[in-house]
Amino acid sequence: MNTREPAQQNIEDLSRSLLYDGRIHRFQSSTLHTVAAICNSWIAEHPLDLDIFDSASNKIYLQHLNTLRHLVSGSHEIYDTLLEALSTLGWPLDSVFTDRVRFRCIPASFQNHPQARALLCWHRDTYYANAACQLNLWIPLSQCNRKNGIVFFPDLLDTPLQNDSHRFDLQEWNSQGGFQAYRESSNGEVSGTGLTYPSATDPPDPRSGFIPDIGPGEGLIFASRHLHGTMPNTSGQNRYSLELRFCTRRDLEAADEKLNVDNGSRGCFASEFKNAATGEVCPEDLWKRYEQKTRSGS
Repeated sequence: MNTREPAQQNIEDLSRSLLYDGRIHRFQSSTLHTVAAICNSWIAEHPLDLDIFDSASNKIYLQHLNTLRHLVSGSHEIYDTLLEALSTLGWPLDSVFTDRVRFRCIPASFQNHPQARALLCWHRDTYYANAACQLNLWIPLSQCNRKNGIVFFPDLLDTPLQNDSHRFDLQEWNSQGGFQAYRESSNGEVSGTGLTYPSATDPPDPRSGFIPDIGPGEGLIFASRHLHGTMPNTSGQNRYSLELRFCTRRDLEAADEKLNVDNGSRGCFASEFKNAATGEVCPEDLWKRYEQKTRSGS
């Protein structure tokens, strides 16, 4: 006899569909407009409409971007609002472990910039030591479409691809500043980690992918193991978005190695996640067991 509450049963069905079937769940929420308004006010104070192809302007752009990233990641209101969205969809927050909220800007014509490779690669988040059972909550702050949006390749969800993820080590990555790193050298130059951004080495044509037309007030939830990436921005305007990565205790405990189809990276990014209800760091025995059981070739 099935004794689960209907809401619990529905969210487990949704989670399984996301992780195993590659479903990309689209939803609307009025609270997401609130998040967009907060971010837009900060962008107005720290404008990013600068010429990234001019070295002096690009330096200011990166400084402003770094400021905005810290404002977003440190905002309890934004974090709590995104948790509310997950809770409304059915995820019990006491069984969810999350990363901090991350802000992203894709400048107009960024694809022509010599340092744009890291933003242009088709990748699975697993290539960066993200758990294969991880789900991503992606919130557009701008209108996103084929001219500037996110592209998915659902048909390749379970297809092993040649990639260079074996070159990625999370500990080394973190020692250089981690995700969204910002470093300014003594000569005034600004850079990221300077390390490998792993990707599929024989990437598919983006025209074969799925590119949702989506805007503020909407969100996507998808499996981090999807092959995905950022389209060249030919819209003439910057594209802004937020993301919150999360795993459930149930999926971490299951440690299903079948979800890891082609990842060779080292480390487990879930070790940095915190419980959405208590704020406690993901238990070491939980993420270490997950890493050991699901590591490619183990």
